[in-house]
Amino acid sequence: MGLTLALGLVLGYTFYAKDYSVLIQNVNTDSQTQYSAGEVETVINLIDRKYLLDIDRKQLVESAVKSTFTELDDYSVYINAEDSRASKFEMNSKYKGLGIEMMLQNDTIVVTYSKPESFARTAGLDYGDRLLQINDRNVTGDSITFTTVRNEVTASKEYCKVTFLDHQTQNTLSKDIELMEVINPDASINMVLNDSVGVIKIKHFNDDTYAQFMQSLERLDSITNQNLHLIIDVRDNPGGYLPQVLKILDQLVYEKDILLLKTKDREKDLNTYYSKAKNFFMVKNIAVLINENSASASEILAGVLQDLDCAIILGEESFGKGLVQEQYNLPSGSQMRLTVSEYILPSGRGIHKWSRHGKLGQEICDSTTQELFKTRFLRREVVACSGIVPDVVGPTKASCDVSYKRVYNVSFDYDSVEDVEANFDAILSEYNLQLSQSCKSDFLEDLEYVYTKRTIGLDEAEYNLLKQDPLVLLAVDKLQTGVKAVLKQPVN
Repeated sequence: MGLTLALGLVLGYTFYAKDYSVLIQNVNTDSQTQYSAGEVETVINLIDRKYLLDIDRKQLVESAVKSTFTELDDYSVYINAEDSRASKFEMNSKYKGLGIEMMLQNDTIVVTYSKPESFARTAGLDYGDRLLQINDRNVTGDSITFTTVRNEVTASKEYCKVTFLDHQTQNTLSKDIELMEVINPDASINMVLNDSVGVIKIKHFNDDTYAQFMQSLERLDSITNQNLHLIIDVRDNPGGYLPQVLKILDQLVYEKDILLLKTKDREKDLNTYYSKAKNFFMVKNIAVLINENSASASEILAGVLQDLDCAIILGEESFGKGLVQEQYNLPSGSQMRLTVSEYILPSGRGIHKWSRHGKLGQEICDSTTQELFKTRFLRREVVACSGIVPDVVGPTKASCDVSYKRVYNVSFDYDSVEDVEANFDAILSEYNLQLSQSCKSDFLEDLEYVYTKRTIGLDEAEYNLLKQDPLVLLAVDKLQTGVKAVLKQPVN
């Protein structure tokens, strides 16, 4: 699936009195009062006072700070004031917005989806439409980003004025669109695949993910009459809040006071997290699906369950992000995120791919790869510094040289998915796409997904996608065999 960005993008199970630490922690520290700026400040002051040409001091400071972070790992970053305002919405599962998804095409933001129940859809804002202005601010050109659009929308109260080029009529329209409460489906997509196997897709670990996961689990448990085998799909999940994944683990790990995770800082100080065994529902067997884009909190979920021999991990080697950042608020309204520790799984291994995702710390990986790390019960060997290596390598999609942007250029003037299939060869011909048979299959699957999502809704589209997914079908087969039986087999 082509990646898009959702714009604008409970009751029960919230029994924890005290939260765990998060992967990104806010720290209330005025760094300027603790550390002398020294030579950097002197240089900037001299340039500001003496340089021949006019300069923008703010931009000069920002450039100097940004350049400092190029010497650190990939996750220590400086975030300017505008982007830091937008980052407040990144981890929210629920917020006010238009209820649309977008993609950046050249210098224009194109709508790829509007929720069927949204006021944006009622106003005529739909796939293929090009955004021109938000609240009379131009949102086209080389400098436009999703952050620009999001900031304009979230600054609105009840209504947002949107000017756009209509894809169907090529007319420029301007509409005052009422904002809606958007709830991102972080873990609310769930379905039963047969009498005993259910699947929950977790897209992010945001502030409401645990509650959504438990609601989904409750539904699956009731349908399968407490005879549930569970597939958890965290493919393409970039991670998020540590508290959410640890609470989910407390539902899935049935023994109390089992070590789940450690975080280790530069001074080798440790924070440890143990299972609380808060089990509302009993799951017979668990499978976790991962791919190369499963990162951070997703890797904690898969890695902990793997180290404790609680689940079968299927798919492909994960991303390899095993670091924790602290977030500091700066006087300018900007922020800095600084890597302060590494997380360690129950077997004692770290999973960060230093050679790929960090400029420093290669010696950490060099010193640990010689060690043998083993799972808790079955004493299987697991690998450090390599992300999460699956227990079962599953089928993945072929690498197809197809721009998914073309999916959203297709005019869906069809009455059903069957019509999309019937016109598939004509679509390929129209866009002059020469594809292998496997890539044709993937492309048709994407077309059907976009069509179903636009006309029926996200849940139905996701269900159609998952029920025929080769890795999901493999997981169903493995779960029928049982976790312990599969894990005792030689690694394939």
